[in-house]
Amino acid sequence: MSAVYVCAPGRSGNIASSMSRRGYLDYLRERGHLVVWTGSSSPDYVAGLGLDDTDVRTGSFRVWFGRAVVGAVSGPTRIAVDTGRVEVGVRHSMHMWMLALLMVIALPRGGRGIWRGRGVDASSGNPVVLLPYRIVSALCRRSMDDGLPNWAFRLGTPTSRWGTDRPLAALVLRGDRPRPSDEWMAWFTATTSNLGLEPAVLVHSTDDYLSSQHLSRALGGQYRAWFVGNHADQEQTVRDVYARSAIVVGDRVHALVAGATEGAVPLGWVESGSVGTTFDAVGMPWVGRWEGDAVERFPALDLALLAEYRGVMTEAVDRCRAVLGRVDPVEVGHDEY
Repeated sequence: MSAVYVCAPGRSGNIASSMSRRGYLDYLRERGHLVVWTGSSSPDYVAGLGLDDTDVRTGSFRVWFGRAVVGAVSGPTRIAVDTGRVEVGVRHSMHMWMLALLMVIALPRGGRGIWRGRGVDASSGNPVVLLPYRIVSALCRRSMDDGLPNWAFRLGTPTSRWGTDRPLAALVLRGDRPRPSDEWMAWFTATTSNLGLEPAVLVHSTDDYLSSQHLSRALGGQYRAWFVGNHADQEQTVRDVYARSAIVVGDRVHALVAGATEGAVPLGWVESGSVGTTFDAVGMPWVGRWEGDAVERFPALDLALLAEYRGVMTEAVDRCRAVLGRVDPVEVGHDEY
């Protein structure tokens, strides 16, 4: 099996930064032995990447690049760009030039470049700075990846094993935005009460501490703070709640994706949000349809509408996983991914 050299640095304190990359790394691992550069990323972040004993990790770009050159001249080697939005700037353009060089070395020997993610913010407008990004994009044939779902959809429990006991309504709101209005809080309280659900306030980012504490005091119910630094442990904490939640309401994309992959219907029905694009692209248009609207415009969420959303969500999650190359086990009693 060939090797896959991939860049996957990220920041601590926000499980979104490791969650989608773990889905991407799982996909790449099926295509070769992973050699991962994580830069100066903390051990807590690295824990969330789900690296296994067969993977090689280094924080030194020089070491990673040297091994990649040796691999590229020795035989079929894959060079993978980080998933997520790629930084555009003079410094990072040098990084892209190096990736382009590795891909050019690898291609004649049966290698290839891989870039499957959100891509580049081309607002820079500087053609010199953007040139290596365009070269890498061409080498990776990025046009084939248009409309790719978020890699975090690859994670989570198989839809056939989603539980039916769901007494909770999970809530995740960003701490860097205004607190929800009294009207919104009244809507959330009334909706969860009508559905017979108990609120459960979750934290996906340490930036959300103050807002989540405010919400938990105002709503009551359960509160799952970020008690540990380890991304893997915190992600498991929130997934355990999603697996018992009928809905997840919020303005963090990866919270809604994680909830959907555990069977909780995602709702981006908040007063300020930007989650609609992610879910529109995968066939769940209701998620962001009313983001930014006044609560008076929200539809009445009853059990019948919730069941309709859940059916569409189940098909959408299965479809996303198929596109992202995940095949769930079908044997009864098979261990969960």
